Amino acid sequence: MSPRTPRRFRIPGPLCFWRYLLLWCLLAPVFVAAVSARAVVTHESPRVGAAALKFSLGFACLAWILETAYVRWKEYQSLDDDGDYCGAPKKALALGAVAFGGLCPLFIVTSVVVMISGGLAIRPADPPAAPAQPTTTPAPAPVTFDPTAAVAAGPRPVSPATRIPGLLAYWPFDDWADDLGPAKQTARVIGGKRAPGARGGALWVTGPKSHADLGAHPTLNFAAGAPFTVSTWVRTTTDGVVLSFRNAAESGAVVMLSVEDWKLV
Repeated sequence: MSPRTPRRFRIPGPLCFWRYLLLWCLLAPVFVAAVSARAVVTHESPRVGAAALKFSLGFACLAWILETAYVRWKEYQSLDDDGDYCGAPKKALALGAVAFGGLCPLFIVTSVVVMISGGLAIRPADPPAAPAQPTTTPAPAPVTFDPTAAVAAGPRPVSPATRIPGLLAYWPFDDWADDLGPAKQTARVIGGKRAPGARGGALWVTGPKSHADLGAHPTLNFAAGAPFTVSTWVRTTTDGVVLSFRNAAESGAVVMLSVEDWKLV
């Protein structure tokens, strides 16, 4: 009787598929970390879908080049075997299965991590107290826009919006960005300062990137053709966007209220 030859474990072919999968597992966490870090630093919501698609296309090109170079290196070192060789159609199929098969879980994981990391954004601190006015009469200065300056007639009384029937959300900016509506959907303030408003507090938009992100709560998802009303107090000396709603799947605004040439548009 001849002794049995021990069986050796062999990875099922094609080997290029497993190399593509290994490279994907190494680079995907780097992509997730980079997108999440950018969201925390810039306090902006990145377009995860577009970023994930670009990553998959770039991964496909890089993986093809590295796989070809690795096989050539094994040939040069006389380490190649039959499993290292497969036709271009089979390599393209294996690469497509890894690059675009992992696109959906990559999008989901990145979106969840970005959503969690977005909660790390720190609310801006209160503006420092204004210095005491000098006793001497200062020289006349050019008129500048300062919403914190006192109004001679005083603020006009305004009824609380919580009395409006059918209210979906209400951001008075008295307690910064808390929602006093039924959904309690706190907004995320990017830049800006507190200032006195028509009744209570207000948000002073101090720069081109300052804004309040109202979020994507289901109560703000108006049905097609459904009526809705938006009410806001605005004081400005320049043109600019007052309110912008968009579909989560699109980058452009669907509903926009802005000031252009001293007119509401």
